[in-house]
Amino acid sequence: MSVTTRVRNIGDQLAEPSFRVDIYMSADSNTPGAGVLLGSRTIVSLAAGAESMQATVVTVPPTTAPGLYFVSAVVDADNVVVESNDGNNGATATTQVEIIRPDLEMVAVKGPARGVVGKTINIDTTVKNVGRAASGAFAIGIYLSSTDAPGSGQRIATRGITTSLAANVSTMVTTSAMIPPALPPAAYFLSAVADPDGVVPEVGDGDDGTNAANNGKTALAQVQVVPFLPDLEITAVSAPRTMAVARPLTVSFTVRNTGTAPVPTGGFRVSFFLAEAATPPPAPGDGVGIGFKAFTGLAVGASLPTSAVINVPGNLSANAYYLSAVADADGQVPEITEGAAANGKVTATTIAVVRPDLQVTRFEASVAPATARAARGGTLAVRNVTVKNFGVAPATAGPFTVKFYLSDRPDTLDVELTPAVQTMGLAPGATFSAAPTLTIPPSVTPGSKFLIARADALEQIFEGDESNNTFAVPIEIGDFVDLQITAVTGPAAAATGRPMTASFTVRNAGTAPVGRFRVSVFMALGVDPAPGAGVELGFKEIPALATGASLATTLAVNVPADFPQGPASLSAVADPGNTIPELGASDDAAANGRVAIRTVNVIRPDLQVSRFTGPSPARAARGGTVTVTTTVRNAAMSPGMAPASTLKFYLSTDDAFDPLDVELAPASAIPMLGPGAAVAVVTRLAIPAAATVGNAFLIARADALDEVIESDEANNTKALPIEIGDFVDLTMPAIAGPATATAGRPMTLSFTVRNAGTAPAGLFRVSFFLAPVSDPAPPPGAGVLVGFRDLQGLAAVTSFATPAIVTVPADLAQGSYVLSAVADVEGAIPEVAGNAANGRTAARAINVVRPP
Repeated sequence: MSVTTRVRNIGDQLAEPSFRVDIYMSADSNTPGAGVLLGSRTIVSLAAGAESMQATVVTVPPTTAPGLYFVSAVVDADNVVVESNDGNNGATATTQVEIIRPDLEMVAVKGPARGVVGKTINIDTTVKNVGRAASGAFAIGIYLSSTDAPGSGQRIATRGITTSLAANVSTMVTTSAMIPPALPPAAYFLSAVADPDGVVPEVGDGDDGTNAANNGKTALAQVQVVPFLPDLEITAVSAPRTMAVARPLTVSFTVRNTGTAPVPTGGFRVSFFLAEAATPPPAPGDGVGIGFKAFTGLAVGASLPTSAVINVPGNLSANAYYLSAVADADGQVPEITEGAAANGKVTATTIAVVRPDLQVTRFEASVAPATARAARGGTLAVRNVTVKNFGVAPATAGPFTVKFYLSDRPDTLDVELTPAVQTMGLAPGATFSAAPTLTIPPSVTPGSKFLIARADALEQIFEGDESNNTFAVPIEIGDFVDLQITAVTGPAAAATGRPMTASFTVRNAGTAPVGRFRVSVFMALGVDPAPGAGVELGFKEIPALATGASLATTLAVNVPADFPQGPASLSAVADPGNTIPELGASDDAAANGRVAIRTVNVIRPDLQVSRFTGPSPARAARGGTVTVTTTVRNAAMSPGMAPASTLKFYLSTDDAFDPLDVELAPASAIPMLGPGAAVAVVTRLAIPAAATVGNAFLIARADALDEVIESDEANNTKALPIEIGDFVDLTMPAIAGPATATAGRPMTLSFTVRNAGTAPAGLFRVSFFLAPVSDPAPPPGAGVLVGFRDLQGLAAVTSFATPAIVTVPADLAQGSYVLSAVADVEGAIPEVAGNAANGRTAARAINVVRPP
């Protein structure tokens, strides 16, 4: 506060040195200098008769209680100035000063209904200064507590108010506060306290500076502190009033995330359940699960109205069910509130269950009033097999099967018949009709029976009534079939190992249709009147044959390769295995078969070597080759076909083939040959080096592997005389290499080899050598082998010039070397004068250098 003091020097001397004017305040004494020193001012000096008047701002102690106070001033209280009279240095203000304080009151506190741990919330507070003095700067503290006392619990924020609040003035501020991450989720009281640290002296403060009760206030509603999680719930679910078993059902529902966080990556499912109607209604998730719908996520506060198509189980036993939808029924998503009760919802009303009801309403196996009849092993065409679905909407029957049975009683299912009839399903009130041809097993007993049609024979459909699915009609079962072959023919001639076409006519002379049966074709050598004699060539399956009907058809069969040549009897037999019981037991081969009037002339192939020629003069060298021309002919009459075969050659001491004769390579493949056809092949045969010198025979043998079964196996060979000797003479007329070669690198050389003999040479090798230059010169073949070249052969009196690439050994020392070439260095081919003259050295030496 500002205090004005006036000081006069009434003495006749200058007042010095500088002195102080002290200002005091007292609650109960008007004596100058009484009470508490508030402050002072300094006067440097004061002349005689002079005055000093000045306002001084002093601070009232914060702990000063409100009320009336005496304010006084004392000059030179510490007697610095020597005065004539020290008793007149003080004065008290004629008017007392009233000390006042601010009074901060928390008028209102409001926060959110829910807060998330680790997240911020906004709190609105209103503070009013109900005191008579301005407040100065102050703070507002925000608290969360388990009790409702303002300022209790944990302070979560402090908001500074930097502007002084004048008397009787209010201020409303919004404070953002973070809920501590470690705060356990629960319901908490929210409170706010003005000047929580007692910085502002106020009316009503305690002696220790504590605030009065009006500084704090607790919000009317608690704050629910929750974790940072989603919270899924089903806010609505509905379904149609009726549902059909084993059929789709559309469910409408709304899922909402009332949590504080979005559903994390991975999403969630809404699952659906059916529970039998009961009082009270079942809880969400009760009963049997019937399906789900997956969601990828859901934002905070988002609602999603949608629908799902699910399949109703077919085995529901009750007539009415409640449906419930539960979000995250499998607990995969951590939530604020877990459990089916919190996450689910049940339909308001029950759903009635409707089921299909399949009945066979019509089934005819004969024209009324006649009784149906069918043959054992026969067929029966039934008509107007009608099935109706008597269920009400939406009880659609899915795909089902109708089967047929034979029984001695109308209410039992004994022997199942084929085929069954498949349906794609029936809508409520819809019908399905079929007219299958049934096969009667040969093994059933004859007599009066019942033919029964059964809808949903595989029990694929869950029906309202499972006992009304059959319909029975009487039927007579007997041996009413009589199969006969009325005609059979074949070709005039047939080749062994080749196809042949037989024609036949089969007839059902009985009084009922026949089902599937077999007709087999047989052939026997010579003239044999018995049907079914000889070897079975093949068969044909006949799917069915009506009463009195005939079927003329053909069958392609293969005549066995080993079937004897000559005339043969062809026959056909219906049902040779007697699988069909027939009228009067007339079902043996004699009754069911027939022999062709004309025989079939069976022709085998006959391979012969019709021509076999060789060189002139007829001579071959040991280790050499000989070229021969061979003609192989199939001497069979039409249609005798010779399949592919093998021609081989042998070296023999006589003109008759013997298994001990020396086989020569190569063999030749002979293609398939028609009757009278021939093929000529040219073959270059290799004569073994170990063959005996002298006169011998070359033998050509057709079908050498005995692959062809022929009419005559003794005429397959032909011999050719030949002289075997040492007629080859290999020489090396020329060899040359480069002037320089590098060790470890390739080297190209050229050579000429000659067969000076009188017969071709077979496969032989030319080898190459390097030997150091010496005196006398090294002979051919001396030194180190550096490579070779294999030649397939060489004709008589023929030369062959060619290059060759060899590699100089990497470890070969640097220097001059002689290159040489030797033909047949191993002596594999016997020659006229041995192999001593088979080599030659190059005229020019080769300088071998080391690599750089």
